[in-house]
Amino acid sequence: MRGCYPGSFDPLTVAHVAIAAAAVEQCGLESLDFVVSEVALTPRYGGSIDARDAALRRLPPLVAIAPRAGADDVLAKAHAGADAGARVVVLDLPAWIADVSSSAVRAGAHHWRAAGRAHDEPQTRQDPE
Repeated sequence: MRGCYPGSFDPLTVAHVAIAAAAVEQCGLESLDFVVSEVALTPRYGGSIDARDAALRRLPPLVAIAPRAGADDVLAKAHAGADAGARVVVLDLPAWIADVSSSAVRAGAHHWRAAGRAHDEPQTRQDPE
């Protein structure tokens, strides 16, 4: 089975990579594609949890969720997928992942960056050539 991991990944962090590896292992995926979006899932739906959950109900039959610090709605996401008949997997992740954020990397926590630019390069998105 093939999976997709949506997010802005701006920038890609070591936590994103660890979550992807956990999803492949714990869900038995053959591959996992990163699907880059400019807007995160909840803001994309105007901040509406109901609209976001309705979109989640349209997902494929397997949904993996990475619990996140301060995200009290993880169970709501799981129930939205389960109500639609999906198999929902809440990933078992190392505790250190909760501390990592792309915002912190943009603010200077470069040790969390997965790879790429040096810390003194501009932190702007580049369009592919």
